[in-house]
Amino acid sequence: MKPISAMVPKALAGSGHTAQVIREPYGVTMVFGPFNGPLILLLDPAITALSAGNPCILKLAESVPATSTLLQKGVSAQNASQAALFPRNLARGRIDFILRSRSPG
Repeated sequence: MKPISAMVPKALAGSGHTAQVIREPYGVTMVFGPFNGPLILLLDPAITALSAGNPCILKLAESVPATSTLLQKGVSAQNASQAALFPRNLARGRIDFILRSRSPG
């Protein structure tokens, strides 16, 4: 992506300094979902990670197998190449960023 110019304080701008923001994907993101909360607590950070260009791994609690099955069908139906759902086993390999949603209560 192209760098975006950013504002700098007057003292720095006066001396010729400039600033740029370079947006890059962070890397593989793992999102842990709660077993007792709404599904949006899992999907909101996952959608954010995917829209930023990061591959995303969703980890649901093992006590909600029906939700895991539902999400697996949804991910497969959308043919999302960057999303993976691991209801039982964590991914083997490098995970760059971990998000854990809080239980609503």
